[in-house]
Amino acid sequence: VITGSTLSSDGTLKVKGNLTIKAATNPVEFTAMSSESGGITIWSAKVTVDRSLFDVRYGSGKFFPNIGDAAISDEFTLDIKLVVR
Repeated sequence: VITGSTLSSDGTLKVKGNLTIKAATNPVEFTAMSSESGGITIWSAKVTVDRSLFDVRYGSGKFFPNIGDAAISDEFTLDIKLVVR
């Protein structure tokens, strides 16, 4: 859920919102950049999320310290695109 945004003087968009995964909600902030093609504006951003903040525990070294080499990274990246026509 986007809760607000601010257009910066450099043309980027600062976006604030809330991300919900598995009934856990945490605030997120990211910067989006725009591109235009054929009258369409596309705002895009990459957001890195720590899954352990949302109680996603499977293979997490934070919850299972003895997991060793079988640990799965707690961070994943969302590629976000907002298309405006």
